[in-house]
Amino acid sequence: MHLARTIESGIIPRLLLTYRSDLRHTAADVQAVDFNASTPETLGRIVLKRHDDAALGFIYQLLASGLPLESIFLDLLAPTARWLGEGWAEDELSFTEVTMALSRLQRLMRTLANSMAAAADRFRPGGRIILATAPSEQHVFGLLMLEEFFRRDGWEVECLPGSTREDIIASMKSLPARAVGLSLSTDERLDELRALIAELRSLPGADGTVIMVGGRYFLDNPDMVKAVGADFTAIDGSQAISHIHSYMSEEAYISDRA
Repeated sequence: MHLARTIESGIIPRLLLTYRSDLRHTAADVQAVDFNASTPETLGRIVLKRHDDAALGFIYQLLASGLPLESIFLDLLAPTARWLGEGWAEDELSFTEVTMALSRLQRLMRTLANSMAAAADRFRPGGRIILATAPSEQHVFGLLMLEEFFRRDGWEVECLPGSTREDIIASMKSLPARAVGLSLSTDERLDELRALIAELRSLPGADGTVIMVGGRYFLDNPDMVKAVGADFTAIDGSQAISHIHSYMSEEAYISDRA
């Protein structure tokens, strides 16, 4: 399982820079718990054995201590998922245990994202974006987190985890997207990804589409971004959205000057 690689790659928020309602009002009457190096493991053990309410309560305790919401996403949720994946890889946890725990983490992420959206004063529509793993990859937790943050940034998101080449092409043909994000964890499907990007570029209406790539492979091999035909990569969700906005602004400027 390359779960740890996937989780480290395509996640976390520009949203947090825009919507500063870090839920501390919700945590006001909760006993504070300080964050330390073992906190991700603590949350991991909670989601392994208890229901969603216990995990959310633990988050509120951390927020009550003054921990910023940025750290909940960057320093807690992703490392917790990575800890679970490593437990499976080392035969300390069963596949079923990890699957159920990751499902609880995903629901927790959505609850926090929905709370931020409810408190937001405004959205900044970005257009339509397709997010997908490289064809046939099954490591999707990071992609689902990224989906939440793009939605809260105002994007219309079509998320295609574990999709085939045909699924991704059909989505682009049905309604061209302003941006496409593709995740790759290893080099096993590098050639397939390169061919997919070339095919996406050739579709009608795709001339102005921004294509970004992410995942563990591109973290380790950033020089391969242009080699596969993509525009850029990013180390996390915050940087991904920031890069897309900057890239589109630059393209619009060039277009206006032409």
